[in-house]
Amino acid sequence: MEEWISNNIFELTTAAIALYAAILTTAQFILNRLDKKPRLRVSTEIAHTFSTARQSQKVIMGTVSNIGNRDVQICGYSLLRGDNQQFVNTSSNCSNPNLPHTLKPGEQLKAWFEYIEVVTQLQSEGIQKMPVQMRFHDGAGKQNSSKKSLELVIKDQQRDE
Repeated sequence: MEEWISNNIFELTTAAIALYAAILTTAQFILNRLDKKPRLRVSTEIAHTFSTARQSQKVIMGTVSNIGNRDVQICGYSLLRGDNQQFVNTSSNCSNPNLPHTLKPGEQLKAWFEYIEVVTQLQSEGIQKMPVQMRFHDGAGKQNSSKKSLELVIKDQQRDE
């Protein structure tokens, strides 16, 4: 029995080392694949834009940043409401970046909706409070939304603040 154990210790040790190497190689392969896939970060905030036509305009601004290692094509954007309805971008109520736009690694794109138009629409529906978040659509059909919602509280006599 001792002879069998002494002969097999070498084989068991070799098998354990081979198994350990296979696990490490598989884990490294998976991590490399995950790192190469497109990654976008989206944020939503209240901001002010300045133009020659108006002094200052309050907007709901969305920023999409490419934090991955590959180019990502942005094809569209919308403002997602808390009830899963969307404000779609029209040229009259939002910015109009040249879309589709290719975001290289480290680049970002900003888009916005006019605050007063969003609030007016919500008021017309009798809504007093609604979370909203920007959503950007990429060329692969994936929808990327900001992790945190922006809570809009609508007052009865609200105008451009």
